[in-house]
Amino acid sequence: MDGGDEAPTPLLLLGIAKMTWEAAPDCFVEVDSPTWREYTGQRYDDWKGFGWLTALQPDDRQLTALRWRDAVRQGRPVHVEYRLRRYDGLYRRMGVHAVPMHNESGVSARWLGVVVDIDDARGAEQKH
Repeated sequence: MDGGDEAPTPLLLLGIAKMTWEAAPDCFVEVDSPTWREYTGQRYDDWKGFGWLTALQPDDRQLTALRWRDAVRQGRPVHVEYRLRRYDGLYRRMGVHAVPMHNESGVSARWLGVVVDIDDARGAEQKH
């Protein structure tokens, strides 16, 4: 342990997730994610709030935003797939899993999510 305030990311999670992130109850990104910045090349000021949507393939933005709004409104976990632009301009298909973390009163206090690169798996499925 380094004595910092943040809990370390489990090694298993780092092995499968390309990125991890945290957001406010309304899914407004307020916490920096170095893994998101590294993968997409976006600066924190570019991707905070709902700026992260600009890194998605334009055809995937509307449905992704709708799925997030529904999950936030219902306070339920969400899984969504979209094509994400890498720092070099290449788009790869990602699977995003997020869960609301509730406070003692049962109210969503924040969201935690992981982004997993599923591009190779989806390509293999399409070949069979």
